[in-house]
Amino acid sequence: MANLQIEKILEGASGVRKEGSAWLFSDETEAHAFVALGNEVLQVQKLQRIEIKNGALAMTTHKGEGFFFPPEQLVGFKFGGADHKLGGRSQAGFR
Repeated sequence: MANLQIEKILEGASGVRKEGSAWLFSDETEAHAFVALGNEVLQVQKLQRIEIKNGALAMTTHKGEGFFFPPEQLVGFKFGGADHKLGGRSQAGFR
């Protein structure tokens, strides 16, 4: 995914703010990134920070884990949180 596409997605996401060259995620926002690794896709869960610097995508999780990839390997994001609704239904499928 190109740097401009990543920035457009993060600009439109709720619970995400830009601070300098980094994008910071609020504690209430559950953000996950999907990274292509050949025939496999790695899911990086509970993002806290993303920064694109010197041609590398640096991601930090809430646990303090750091991941570094070329931006072209990022294939998508998943956003959710406590205020995220599932079409008005309860999560277990009961009414």
